[in-house]
Amino acid sequence: MKMLRGGASVVALSLSTGMVLAQVSATQGEMPQTEFHSPMVLEFPADKLRDFPIGQEWEVDGLDKFFCDDVSISRLKIARKLKTALELGLDTDEPHGTFTAEIRTYTRPSHDRLVEVTIDLMRGGEKLLTWTAKAINAEEGKFGSAKPESRVMTAREMERLIEGDKPLRLRLTIMVEEG
Repeated sequence: MKMLRGGASVVALSLSTGMVLAQVSATQGEMPQTEFHSPMVLEFPADKLRDFPIGQEWEVDGLDKFFCDDVSISRLKIARKLKTALELGLDTDEPHGTFTAEIRTYTRPSHDRLVEVTIDLMRGGEKLLTWTAKAINAEEGKFGSAKPESRVMTAREMERLIEGDKPLRLRLTIMVEEG
């Protein structure tokens, strides 16, 4: 992988074991690497989203070994959630919802940080959807968390986003600032 202007790319591999598992590995040049400077980009297969019905969560494993300026993603859960028209302030009977993420960060003992995580849902080379968790308070030696949601869309639109034969991928861009 190439590092450009302090950034790093990490590519994850998925094993078809029947378990919800994404094996994540990274290299920079010839050597495996787990330490990066901001921004760090984690990219991995997301076809498992097709296997989970609306309302069920997909927990991605293997991200916690990668650190971006002493911060790691210790937990990532992705789901599609339906919401009532009343919750969304809509005047319709058609089901609507969002893609959601539950992000938990861990900051090694050092000093406090602010973390921003942008999630891109990709199909082939096409970016389908982006949503962001901003200003996650990443205190040293502690866990931080956020639950960002995508834009509101109809249930049918959510299904259309993950349909098709082209592989789905999630790309997480982690930006770390001094806190």
